[in-house]
Amino acid sequence: MRKLTFLFLMHCWLCLGCSAQAVDELSLGEVLELVEANHPKLRGAQLVNQIASAKVLEKRGAFDPGVALSTGYQRYNSSSTPGSAKDFYSNSATVFRTDPSGIKWEAGWINNQGTVKSPSSATGDVGEFFVGTSIPLLRGLNINEKSVALEQAEIMEEQVKFDYSQLRLSVLLDAGSAYYNWVTAVMQREIVEENLQLAEVRAGQVAESIAAGDKPRIDQVEADREVQKRREALLKAERLVQKAAIKLALYLWNSNGEYQEVPPPVAAPRSLPEGKVVTDELVAELQVEALDHRPELRRLDLQKSVVELDKDLAENQRLPQLDLKLRPGVDTGGNSVGFTFKAGLELVIPLATRTADGRERAASIKLEKLSLDQVETVRRILLQVQDAASELEATRLRLERALEVYRLARELEEAERLKFRLGDSSLFLVNTRERATVAAALDVLEIRNEQAQSALLLETVAGKL
Repeated sequence: MRKLTFLFLMHCWLCLGCSAQAVDELSLGEVLELVEANHPKLRGAQLVNQIASAKVLEKRGAFDPGVALSTGYQRYNSSSTPGSAKDFYSNSATVFRTDPSGIKWEAGWINNQGTVKSPSSATGDVGEFFVGTSIPLLRGLNINEKSVALEQAEIMEEQVKFDYSQLRLSVLLDAGSAYYNWVTAVMQREIVEENLQLAEVRAGQVAESIAAGDKPRIDQVEADREVQKRREALLKAERLVQKAAIKLALYLWNSNGEYQEVPPPVAAPRSLPEGKVVTDELVAELQVEALDHRPELRRLDLQKSVVELDKDLAENQRLPQLDLKLRPGVDTGGNSVGFTFKAGLELVIPLATRTADGRERAASIKLEKLSLDQVETVRRILLQVQDAASELEATRLRLERALEVYRLARELEEAERLKFRLGDSSLFLVNTRERATVAAALDVLEIRNEQAQSALLLETVAGKL
């Protein structure tokens, strides 16, 4: 009866892939959800996202508006009538702001009373109200150190998101691999345990036959030796289960940042996912999806954007600086003159541009390197998809052969057992056939594990996990 139970269980696990539902069964989807929500590496990467956002806020601060208030009194010796003291009072309030375009704006009020000393100008009793602007016409127009720093910070904020996506794929792949190793180890342990129980039952039957005088006493030694070998195999299998469970526990965390307990064997499902046939059409489709979804390529695009901004800034800094300044205003109150106006141009011509030349050359070299990295990354992604698909197809073919080996081993075992009952075989040969069947069963499970992990890897390299 135990023999039939043993064979039936292995047939279900290995050939049909049926699953005995267990209480609180831990599925791959649940594991990946826990990892994505709570794993410290991913939560730490999310904090890096927040740091990048804070950096953007910092760079935007370069364009924050401000208010300047001043008041003062001055007593001085008159240049027109030496020895005569003069004095005046000055008060002003100005609101100012600089745009990322490089244009500076200001608006305010100034009141100078008394004998105003040059270069200040007297105002009406109420004071002068004005607006002003300084507009770069060449260097600094729409691209300058501060605006480039802001744009690069915004690009880096986006790049950090793709860094997170790349890390996420890696962590989920490792977690999924650990999960499948754990499930496989649990299923293999149960096969080894069932095999041990079969040997223990036979040892008891041999003891009864020896007592009845039907078998020689040496058969008891053979039966007991086999029991001990299978107990050792069970201890080894149990250790593999413990090792796999502990590795899986590295990825299981709760929302409070606390690790969860090592999952018990009872929580493991008793099946592994079925493989699928991989066609050339499917591989081509997955390669296209990989180029669309893999974060490495988008990350390289963003890195090129950062360097291109450096290059554009360097080219702009080669230009002369030509600024247009305008300041219309209204002088009000007693002794006022009404409309006021200031205008001017300021030109600065660089005699050498080595700083800009060096920056532009470095940026051009970086862009060339990133283009080469992009070509290599595209090729690597395409080959990764092709390799993962090839591995999945190979495991499918290997599984077919392994299942046939298991079927034949099982037939040989049953035939050898029948011959043993008829007195035409030995206990040693029966044990040998059973060990071969178990080895074949374990090989099938191992290949099923490789098949499941290959399918998981294919999803990962295609950017779909």
